[in-house]
Amino acid sequence: MSFFSWIFQRKTPALEPPPEFLEPDPPDWLLELNGLSVSARRNFSIRAPIWREKRVGRAEIILLPIDPQSEPGRAGAELDRIDLDRLLVLLGFSFPGDIADAAGAEDTGLPVRLTIFRHQPLESRSARCNLANWLQIRQTAPPPGIELSKILFLAANRMLPIPHI
Repeated sequence: MSFFSWIFQRKTPALEPPPEFLEPDPPDWLLELNGLSVSARRNFSIRAPIWREKRVGRAEIILLPIDPQSEPGRAGAELDRIDLDRLLVLLGFSFPGDIADAAGAEDTGLPVRLTIFRHQPLESRSARCNLANWLQIRQTAPPPGIELSKILFLAANRMLPIPHI
């Protein structure tokens, strides 16, 4: 690398760890799914810390109300074993290289942004997609970002239904 290219190269800012990684027993993974149900005009956020060795994970969902005067809906529960195993397999085989955006409209359906944080070594990847069609389709191998988003969304939807149609 020449001196000038070294001086003018882009520096990527240091990744700030999420607060869950600063706890005494940090998770191995943290998945965050933020989205908007366009038809219901409802924003939602799902955070799921996952511990690989313990084989446990928890999903926390916040569903913002349409009326700003109302309280947001909140729910949380342990991820069931099937969802947890599917998430861990997908993360193990597809992170970080296969996590990418999937084409889809952002003004209709169910546009979401998935952000995945790995604790060791600290790294993150994000992907955007529209889950509206993917929730109805039983395709055998959707892109990893879509499959991870779909698992999280359906697990959270069992705890606190998110209007998405």
